Amino acid sequence: MNTQLRALLGAALAVFLVHGAAAQPAPNDAVFAQGDPNAPVTLMEFASMTCPHCARFHIDNYPMLKADYIDTGRVYYVFREFPLDQLAVVASVAARCAGESRYFPMIDVLFRQQEQWVTSNDPLRSVQQIAQVAGVSAEEFQACLSDQATIDAVIESRISAEEQYPVNATPSFVLNGSLLDLANPNDWGPLAAALDAALGGASAGAVEGSADVTDSGQRNTYLAIAVVLGILAVIAFFFLRRPRASGS
Repeated sequence: MNTQLRALLGAALAVFLVHGAAAQPAPNDAVFAQGDPNAPVTLMEFASMTCPHCARFHIDNYPMLKADYIDTGRVYYVFREFPLDQLAVVASVAARCAGESRYFPMIDVLFRQQEQWVTSNDPLRSVQQIAQVAGVSAEEFQACLSDQATIDAVIESRISAEEQYPVNATPSFVLNGSLLDLANPNDWGPLAAALDAALGGASAGAVEGSADVTDSGQRNTYLAIAVVLGILAVIAFFFLRRPRASGS
């Protein structure tokens, strides 16, 4: 098994171990969101699963967004698909196929392993392997990719964003209905400043504990993923360091 495939399967295994058996695909009208729907600020992110800037945002900045604004009940966060190419559509369909409860862990794995599966010799197969180890069988994966309604839902997310705001790049952010003009979306300072301005300087402590109860489970999901990935890394380290037996 090559190094890229081993990394893909290891990351996907974390999702599977956290969530167990297979889940039902998310309905096509599902809203993929985190936080309190009654929060004073709503932030929508439009992202493509094959966009390296989107991956970088989710690796570097999303943890701060979630910890400081979503989990404290100050921001209701909505993730909107904005596929830039066919492979991005496939990855979004795979995340939907895993089910609503696994959607965010799946896109987290896909973003963190983006370079590996996007540049692999068979990207479609690589995405399928992540989905399969996460609980989506090969047959279910193919069924999802053959579901024109699901494909249309992913594409429509981009079309509506282009028409309504208009979004023309990824990642893009819409704050309380207005498209933010960020010179560098991966510069956390301006986005945090925009959120604070919309909140009117409200402190996190003022609303601490008001986040949606379901976020507790999502926090546990991400923690479990981090623990499993750490264990896999340690196992791999000792396996590679183990001296090979010499031939007779």
